Amino acid sequence: MANKKTVAEKIGRGPDWAAGKIDNIRRQLLQTYPESKLGQTAKVGGYFLLSLFSYMVKTFDIAIVNNVLLRAMEHGYKSLFTPEIKAQRADDKFSDFMQKNPWILSYLTYYMMLSGIVIGANRLMDDARDDSNIAKIEIVNDTDTDKEIIDSAVLSLDAYWVDIAVGLTELETYRATPRKYAGESRYTYGLGTTWIYSYDNNGKLQQTPSDNDTIVRDKDENYEQVRRHLEFDTMPALVRAVKNRKNITDRHAIAMLLAGYQRPSDMVHIAARLDSAKTVQEVADAFTAGKIPSRWRDGTLKRRWVCAAYAAGIITANDLLKMRRDAFSSVDINNIYRNGHFLLGEQTVKYVMTRPSVNGTVEKFLSGFDAGLKILDVVKNRGIVAHTAIKDNLLAKNIEESMSLLNQGNAKIVSMDFKGAIELFQQAINIDADNMGAYSELADAYNKLGEQNNDIECFQNAVNVVVKCNSRMNANKSLLMDRDVKAESYYTAGCARRAMGDIYMSRKMPDKARENYRKAAKNFENAVYNYENGDVNDIEKLQMYIKAAKEMTTRGKRLGFNSGLKKLHNDDTIKNAAVVNFMHGDYTA
Repeated sequence: MANKKTVAEKIGRGPDWAAGKIDNIRRQLLQTYPESKLGQTAKVGGYFLLSLFSYMVKTFDIAIVNNVLLRAMEHGYKSLFTPEIKAQRADDKFSDFMQKNPWILSYLTYYMMLSGIVIGANRLMDDARDDSNIAKIEIVNDTDTDKEIIDSAVLSLDAYWVDIAVGLTELETYRATPRKYAGESRYTYGLGTTWIYSYDNNGKLQQTPSDNDTIVRDKDENYEQVRRHLEFDTMPALVRAVKNRKNITDRHAIAMLLAGYQRPSDMVHIAARLDSAKTVQEVADAFTAGKIPSRWRDGTLKRRWVCAAYAAGIITANDLLKMRRDAFSSVDINNIYRNGHFLLGEQTVKYVMTRPSVNGTVEKFLSGFDAGLKILDVVKNRGIVAHTAIKDNLLAKNIEESMSLLNQGNAKIVSMDFKGAIELFQQAINIDADNMGAYSELADAYNKLGEQNNDIECFQNAVNVVVKCNSRMNANKSLLMDRDVKAESYYTAGCARRAMGDIYMSRKMPDKARENYRKAAKNFENAVYNYENGDVNDIEKLQMYIKAAKEMTTRGKRLGFNSGLKKLHNDDTIKNAAVVNFMHGDYTA
């Protein structure tokens, strides 16, 4: 009897299962993005109706099922197998069994009631997502991704995988071991592994959260997780976003997937503007759509510029292969985005595509594992896709001229002509006073010239440029402020002041050295503060800033202590006073 009771208790967990099923459907409903007001109203109504269903099931289970209803049903079913009725039946063994175990029919009846609620909830979910008329993505023509238009049929990830993988390799940071950053709830590998995806025995893709015990995954396995994330989450969201849109091309769709990889809901807003875009500039500006949290605004827009330039045909997968991974993070937002428009001029594109980075190129990274090599083969074998000419550029002429001088100055840096670079960077600022990238490069050029000549004046000029750059940012924060670039400028100033301190030390001028070390430490601390409040997660760079700040603080204190000892050694009055203070317990310097 105990065993039968245990079975009954296990079966009695049905209400919990039903409530969990309804809660899961409710969570899925939250991931739908209806475009019309009617659809949005249906989503809200459906969410609250599902919540009511869940509450009813849980309350019903606690208050009635385990106390009244099932007991009443058991009594009723037991009465169906009384000795009188049993005498009229030939199957006495069955009657005896059901008389002793009326709970079986009771639970069966209850499950039939629950199934009606669950089936109704599923139908509500189907109506909300309208999956029966979902749009299809056609296979892309490898040599010309501009001409094909998305129409209705079955979704195909394979059509887009190569271009998406190349774009994500540049836009997302792959980590060999998982990390958990401030504000994040999970350990992640960066690229595509916030969740873990696996197929069940029926071939159905499942999503589960990662945790502290996430196993180390190699690059091939990681890129397979990227594919599964796209299949499970991003691609279905894209299909919903482009439904009934007549002017979304394959190129647009690829760019939308890159933009919506981590935030699928963004694709709805982008698709709406893409569908009505008439010019190249409007296509690019569609990627500014949607409400971007202020905390992530600059970093998001930097990533979106890459997506926008790809959608507009300004850059191709071949261009991205040559780009250094995560290079967009070193781009000043002001150099690619002005007054609500992405900058698409030739010189702006050149500036972005040639930004330095501690990481190698996308092509070099992909060549290091099997899945990456297959991606490279497809891109290289299909030839070069033509770039789109910009005939409707909204940029002011002076911005493009200033960017041209900035690029020329960077070329001078590479050839070690620092004086020539300084002159070009200064000209760029004279033409466009809001070219923050030119300020950053000018300060760096002064530092390099100072190192070349061991010249304090050059280092001081670098500090002056940083002060001027930050002052201009602070004066127009809504347009010019970029925390990540500001952090780099403070680091540049800190390096300049550290170099000046070293020069003063070599000249036997410890007081001036200590003052510069103190200011350098403050600059490095400001770099840490701004980087932590920016939106680029480069742990190595942050650790570099923190290490520099600690080093300068320690060096300044040590120099101050040594200077104090020297004064004590040379000044009997100070020495005697120090002895008196020590004897009275005053140990402060």
